[in-house]
Amino acid sequence: MDKSWDFQEAQARKRGHELAMLRLRWHEAYGLTWDEEAKHFVAKRRDDEGEVRADNAVELETKIQNDYAEKPVPRAFRLGQSEHT
Repeated sequence: MDKSWDFQEAQARKRGHELAMLRLRWHEAYGLTWDEEAKHFVAKRRDDEGEVRADNAVELETKIQNDYAEKPVPRAFRLGQSEHT
C-alpha cells in the first residue's frame, strides 16, 4: 500500500475528528466544514454575517471565539431555534 495514501487517510481522519469536536461546541451558531480546494477549516455563521477560516482546528476555534465574543449569533438564527436554519 502506498505510504502517501496512508498519510492522507490519517490526515482526513484527524480533520474529521477535529471537525466533530468543533461541531459539538459550536454547531448551533456556526456551520463547520473543511474546504478541500483551499485546504482550510471553515466556520460559517448561521446568521449569514460571514465566515472565518483557518489552517487548523485550534486556530479556527480561537477565531470563532473572537468572532462570537465580538458579535454573538442571535438566538433566532441558531440551529434548532428557528426556521431560518
